[in-house]
Amino acid sequence: MRALLTHEAATLAAITLVAALGPLVLNGYYVYLLTIVFAYVILAAGFNVVLGWSGQLAFMSAAFFGFGAWVSGRATSLYGVPAEVALVLGTVGAAVLGLTFGALAVRLARYYLAIVTLTLMYVLDYSYRNFAELMGGVSGFRVRDPRFALLGGAQATSDTDRYYIGLVLAILTYVVVRWLRTTPTARGWRVIRRDERVAAALGINVYLSRLSAFVVSSALLGLAGAWFVFLNTRFLPEAFGMHELLFDFLILVVGGLGSLNGAVVGAVLLVMAREYLRTFPGLSEILFGGVLLAVALFVPAGLYGTVAARFRSLRERVA
Repeated sequence: MRALLTHEAATLAAITLVAALGPLVLNGYYVYLLTIVFAYVILAAGFNVVLGWSGQLAFMSAAFFGFGAWVSGRATSLYGVPAEVALVLGTVGAAVLGLTFGALAVRLARYYLAIVTLTLMYVLDYSYRNFAELMGGVSGFRVRDPRFALLGGAQATSDTDRYYIGLVLAILTYVVVRWLRTTPTARGWRVIRRDERVAAALGINVYLSRLSAFVVSSALLGLAGAWFVFLNTRFLPEAFGMHELLFDFLILVVGGLGSLNGAVVGAVLLVMAREYLRTFPGLSEILFGGVLLAVALFVPAGLYGTVAARFRSLRERVA
């Protein structure tokens, strides 16, 4: 186990070093694109907790992604709070909403939970659009460039600045979620995913365990949204609807549902593919639908899960 952890730490350090060199070798467009990728890495890691690890059919990503963005953007645009505070407020605000809403929602069975979480997304979307004074209205609101108190009040005005901040947030999220995976709480989530009756027989409080997964997922989704709104410099309600939810779900399925590394791989591949397909209106929906069908039929473990299984099999043969 110690050797495995050392190997993983070395791999993460190498990837971080390569990523840190990105702005030195890439043009401005790809630097900006990677800043978006980092936000979606955080989102995918958070969504994977509730959908992949605990097995709850909670289609909640767009709702909490948008709510974190709204809290962070509103705190900055109205009150001028530093970016660190805005990120914390977006994360905590989404966690509180997740605790309040999840306390009732996680009691529901799979498909009922899916319907209820979809309802939350539509309720928030209605609120953003129809309570303009508080929520911003149909056209949303502008968000200032992030100003960091820890950096002496310096503003992150360039894509390079945002790139490095996003990289730090993504790495920290990955490390925390990777550590969380080894805790008894996360092991309980995975038992519940397989069989709730077995989990109850082992003394796991199924309700509290499901609720804890829901809250952790909500917080990470809120953090992703809180940072994402700074990248767009505008909060737009239409960015957090059904299209966003389906895209988030596709990230997990393509990468490998239940795999943290798969979530990262899916975020990188799908965000880049979506950006490329913007020049072909309507084509992305068709292609993504085809990709989802192909993955479900031929590689149900996702791209990362399938490749990892093949390499594991190869190592066993060599041994």
